Amino acid sequence: MALRSLSLWAVLAALSLLYFLCAPIPILLIKPSEGMFFKQVAPVGQAFILRYIHSVERTPVEDEYTISNGTFWQWEERVRSHNAGLPLLPSETGKFFAGKDWFRFRGGRQSFDVLFLRVGNAERGRNELNVVGIGKWELYKQFPGEKMEIRVIEDSLLNLFAERL
Repeated sequence: MALRSLSLWAVLAALSLLYFLCAPIPILLIKPSEGMFFKQVAPVGQAFILRYIHSVERTPVEDEYTISNGTFWQWEERVRSHNAGLPLLPSETGKFFAGKDWFRFRGGRQSFDVLFLRVGNAERGRNELNVVGIGKWELYKQFPGEKMEIRVIEDSLLNLFAERL
């Protein structure tokens, strides 16, 4: 009887592990036109920040996104001025905060399934990426002039592990 009970628990543990490895999970995928740059498990609420220098005003802009239900939600946009091409008013569902260093536009309920990022260079754009808690990259040095695709896909841990071998 004890051997049968142990076998049942072993089967249950094996099936649980199989489910854990094969169940779909959100993955943050960032890739240039060729190859792969970043592929990582993206828990709900994972934030990333795209930073660039505005082409007209030559002022820093930061767009902060959070991941939820397989999409990106623009959580906040930070700017240092309100001049040409930069936000002036918050959306009807957003809030505006004037701080010492940044003007912040928070909320707004904008969501995206995919983001396409045109990466500049050291003179134009100076695009940077910060995946909060994971790492920061100066994209303009690694991928100058390239178009990058940012999206959340569903995949399994098993496939993610297999790709890294």
